[in-house]
Amino acid sequence: MEKRRSSGNLNLLRRRGGKKMGEYGGTQICLDGHTITYNYELGSPLQAKHCRKCGKETITQCLSCNAAIRGKYNIPNIITAGYKYELPNLCHECGQPYPWTQTLLDNAVEIVALDEYLDNDDKEIIGVNPCI
Repeated sequence: MEKRRSSGNLNLLRRRGGKKMGEYGGTQICLDGHTITYNYELGSPLQAKHCRKCGKETITQCLSCNAAIRGKYNIPNIITAGYKYELPNLCHECGQPYPWTQTLLDNAVEIVALDEYLDNDDKEIIGVNPCI
């Protein structure tokens, strides 16, 4: 497997015998983690600036490194039936959490901060202000 940048910032091309096998499409996801479309570059009529479920803004790239969010892996002349897109938690390029993952992590830290049986040293280890 060879990693390289392709046009449109779609990051992974697989090669076999020197021929490109396929590539990832781009995905559009809202900041809350609702998938809008997983083949963004095809100009889907589903594309939207805001999510129709929650109204939050949508993104197609990692907010940390601008790498395209991977969508469906497309192989020319292959039709996929019953494809189920799996929402990514972390950017494949820089490893940072996407906004929907960061929200979950922040919420978990808030819940831990409320635990009165966890001592202040342990709370500091996970980044919780012990004075909360």
